[in-house]
Amino acid sequence: MSTHSFAYPDFHAASSTEGRYMESENWTSVAHWPRAWLDIVFKTYPRMPLLRLPDVPWESQLSLSEALVQRSSDRANVAEPLALETLSVLLRESTRIKPTAVDHGSRRVYPSAGARFPVEVYVAVSRCEGVAGGLYHYRPLDHALEQLAAGPQRDRLRRVFGHDWIADARCVVLLSAELSRSAVKYGDRAYRFSLIEAGHLMHNLLLVGTDLGSAVTPIGGFADDRMHRYLGLGPTEEYVLYSAVVS
Repeated sequence: MSTHSFAYPDFHAASSTEGRYMESENWTSVAHWPRAWLDIVFKTYPRMPLLRLPDVPWESQLSLSEALVQRSSDRANVAEPLALETLSVLLRESTRIKPTAVDHGSRRVYPSAGARFPVEVYVAVSRCEGVAGGLYHYRPLDHALEQLAAGPQRDRLRRVFGHDWIADARCVVLLSAELSRSAVKYGDRAYRFSLIEAGHLMHNLLLVGTDLGSAVTPIGGFADDRMHRYLGLGPTEEYVLYSAVVS
C-alpha cells in the first residue's frame, strides 16, 4: 500500500456542509436572498480589441444518441484551418444564453449551482479562418471574442501543457472559474460546484463539436502556475479548471 499522503480528504472535509445547516436553511427559496446571490456577472475586457463572431444558424446533423456514441478524443491534428463558422457555433451553442420564467437574458443552457455561473471561457487560436492567432476571452452575451494577446501561441501552450500535439492544435478552449461569484453564497463549497459546472459545459463542447465534425478532446492536466500567468490571472479568485483541444 502506498504511504503517500494525498490532500483530497482535507479538501473534501473543508468543503463539506453540516447537516444542521441543511435543516436550518432553504437554498431554493429566493424570497430573502441578498442581491449578491441574484446578480449574474459577465466578465469583460472593455479595453481589448473585440471580434464579433458570425451568428450562423446551426442545423444539427446528429441525434443526441448518435452524438453520444460518436464522441471520441482524437490527438491527430487537422492541417487545414478551423472554419470560422465551426468555432462560432461551437462557442455559441455550448454556452448559449436562454430565457427562463425568472430571467430573460442571463441563464445558460447548462446548469449552475444557484445560477452563479462562475465559469469563464478563453480560446487560444492558432489556425482559424477569420481569426488572427492569439489568446481570446469569449463573451457569450455578445457572442464575441476579446483579444488578450496577439501572435502565435504554440510556445506558450507547449510550456503550459508540455505536449506538442496540444501546442499544434488549431485552437484550445480553456475553462476557468471566478470562484468568488459562487463563494458569496456557498462558501468553500463553491469549488466543488465550479468543478461540476465546468464538466457540464465541457460536455456541451464535446457533443456540439462531434455534431460539427470536429474532435474536441478534454484535457485536465496542465501546469497551473504557468496557465494562470498565461491568462494574466495572477493571485485572484479565478482559476483554470479544465481545457479542451479542438483538433
